[in-house]
Parts: sequence; structure tokens; C-alpha cells
Amino acid sequence: MSFNIAVVYTDRLLLEHKDVWAKATEHILTDELSAGSLDLRKLYVYLSQDFKFFEYGLRIVGRAISLCDDYPAANRLAKQAGFFANDENDYFVNVIKDLKEKLVSDSLFTSERIQEIDAMLFPDVAAYINFLKSFGTDPSITYPKVITMMWVMEQVYLDWATRGVKNFQPDDLHWWYKGWIDLHYGDDFSSWTQFLKDEVDKCYIKAFKENDAKTIEDIKSTFLKTADFEGKFFDETYHYV
Repeated sequence: MSFNIAVVYTDRLLLEHKDVWAKATEHILTDELSAGSLDLRKLYVYLSQDFKFFEYGLRIVGRAISLCDDYPAANRLAKQAGFFANDENDYFVNVIKDLKEKLVSDSLFTSERIQEIDAMLFPDVAAYINFLKSFGTDPSITYPKVITMMWVMEQVYLDWATRGVKNFQPDDLHWWYKGWIDLHYGDDFSSWTQFLKDEVDKCYIKAFKENDAKTIEDIKSTFLKTADFEGKFFDETYHYV
């Protein structure tokens, strides 16, 4: 195998596939969200669809814990699951409730239209959720694949949130927008994402030393599929309204 172990593998993936990465991290939806200019109807559609991932995201963390053979890493994953179940869940519940009331009161959506949107599952969102489901149920799924998917999902959000804070975010940004950014920006989220990134690199190094080309290919393919799904998710929810 012609792999250069001296190069951090996750950095190489980001560099070699920067076009795919840019589609997921430099999207008009997240730029407008960061600036507070994203139409409230688009914000609602985006968040209501994103909330559909929440349960499956928790299950994926559980799967990673069950597959992890390193106790400190498993413990770190378990602690993060608690954060998801509390802070992120609370944001979703509160912002969706507020946005529903605002959209109806301002005649931007009718109650019936909101119910239709809540019941919908967009095609690319459905495909992404099925992808997540397979990681939670398929017995052939490995720790390197699960941890790679988790890293990509979190790195995408860290990157677009960092870009938004540095380039677009005003001082008086409404909490509907700022709350979502805050969940994906700052020292705690950066530390969590770096942990996942390091875990992926550990998996790569182990596979390299064991001459395990399949695992390395699994990491790469999971990276590309997950990044592509993230970009398509932003496209589909932004252009719906």
C-alpha cells in the first residue's frame, strides 16, 4: 500500500476533497443563518428536518460506544451523548415551538402548512437517515466507519459555524440563530470534534500498520458519502421554500 503515515490522514481527506467539503461548509443556508438573514420559513424547514436526525444521531453514538475497545474513548463518547440529550434537544424543542408561533402569527405559514412540513421527509433527507440507520443496525459496520461518519458530521458543523462567526454574525443575532451556532462553536465543541478526528486518525494508523487496505477505503468512502449527504441536506432544505 502506498500510504504516507507521516501525513495526518483526516487532513489529507479534507485537502484532497476540498470541493466536496466546501459544498457542505460554505453553503448559502449556513451563511445566511450566521448573519441572521435566513428567511424564517427556511429556518423552520431546515431545523424541523434536522430534528428528524436527532434520535438516529443518539443511536449512532451508542453504536460507537458498543464498538469501541478503548475505555477512555468510550467514556468520552458517553459523556457527549448526555450533552446531546439535554442541551441540543432543549434547543430544538424551544426554537421549533417559537418559530411555529411566529410563522403563524405573521401569516408566513398556516398551521396546516406547518403540519404538512412536519410530516414531510425530503428525499435526500430520507436517504441520509437510511444511511444513518444502517450504521446503527448493520452488524458489519465497524468502529472506523462509525467514528468517521460522526467526525464528518461534527466537523462540517464546526467549520460552517466558525466561518459564520468570523465573517457574518452580528452582535445582536437573535437566539433562534445564535443558539444553533453556539451549540456548534467554541472550545467545548472544538474539543469534541478534535477527539473524533483523532479517533479517525488512530483507526487509520492501526489499519496502515496492519496492511488493512479495506479499513482505509472504508474511512475514505464514509467520509465522502457523509460530506455529500450534508451538502445535499442544506441544498434541499434551503430551496424548498
